[in-house]
Amino acid sequence: MYAERLRPKNPSMMVGNEESRIGFLNWLKNWKKGSKPALLVGPPGTGKTTLVYAAAETLGFVVLEFNASDVRTKERLSSALLPSTHSVSVLGERLLVFLDEVDGLYARQDYGGLEFIQTFIEESNLPVVLAANVEEDERIRKLLPKCEVFAFKRVPPRLIYLYLQNLVKKEGLKISPETLQRLVEKAGGDMRAALNSLQAVLASPSTEVLEVTRDKMMSLRDALNTLFNSNDREEARRALEACDADIIEKIRAIFSSLVNSKLNSETLLKALEALSAVDELAARIKRTQEWRQLRYFHSMLAYSIFDSTPRGVVRFSQDMYPWSVQLRIWNDARVLRSIGRKLGNLLHASSTEALVIHLPYLARLLSLLDKSEVQRILRGFTYDESELRVLNKEISRFSK
Repeated sequence: MYAERLRPKNPSMMVGNEESRIGFLNWLKNWKKGSKPALLVGPPGTGKTTLVYAAAETLGFVVLEFNASDVRTKERLSSALLPSTHSVSVLGERLLVFLDEVDGLYARQDYGGLEFIQTFIEESNLPVVLAANVEEDERIRKLLPKCEVFAFKRVPPRLIYLYLQNLVKKEGLKISPETLQRLVEKAGGDMRAALNSLQAVLASPSTEVLEVTRDKMMSLRDALNTLFNSNDREEARRALEACDADIIEKIRAIFSSLVNSKLNSETLLKALEALSAVDELAARIKRTQEWRQLRYFHSMLAYSIFDSTPRGVVRFSQDMYPWSVQLRIWNDARVLRSIGRKLGNLLHASSTEALVIHLPYLARLLSLLDKSEVQRILRGFTYDESELRVLNKEISRFSK
């Protein structure tokens, strides 16, 4: 991939966000124990990860990279990060801890992950760098006062064009100025996307890759309304591919649309389970930077949502509820799936059947008992604290 092969080895070779690049380099150069960690915030493809590795190589640091959306629980974060605090160097080279996608903690249940990160960055003997795509979430704002914040903006199209133009000349590539300009416009300030699109077009100039480049891009609203309303699975897939929103933004918008729709509980659960599987693929793509998997991501996302939702029922809805409320719904859906599996095993039923048919009866029966008796019965099951919390909430619905 061009984006990886041509990744700059020195911050001075990068394009765009010059002030943040210089500021971060000075932060790392002057870092000492007790210094604040660095927080790089900005859209994907603007150079956050590249800068970390380029600055580390320039100043003689070895990067220990972790992805917060994969090791997002307190236990897993602790297991991954704490061993690194026992050493300050490897073979004479200093260590730097890089925790990418910390905003990934807020798209899922974090099980104390945020609190652990706050403690870790205050006590670490090593320089710590955090990276996030967004800073609007209320909880990520809690990290801002504790960090040196370096904001990244989308790279200006003029700079991307000049960079690609120089690359084409240096590599002896053949591509028209018009096609190059369309690639730049499609990238929307994302340097990595521009490089990946360039490679894709050069590899398959007569395929739909170039056709997508020629077509007018769709807004997130239009793409999702097509996904929810079209009777053609391929049209739904093409709509998602023609939308240049970040893959995590697409997942969040679909989640918001689903939970704000009038789907029955069984259909909603099926759709959220499908979305959860795609969410795992998105996290893997982000972690490995294997952007060629985007084709599979869009197919998987389009087909799974198309097959799990009735046509014309779901409408685009983005952040109609406060994010904290959406997060609780997402978390409860995860816990309900776990409850469904355990209850299904006990009753020799599927997890869906256990949730849709048996759980309401169980909650209704338990609501007729006094609270101490209910807790005694629930303790007889193998439910953890989060599952007991959700079960008690279901029971309370019948007690009103």
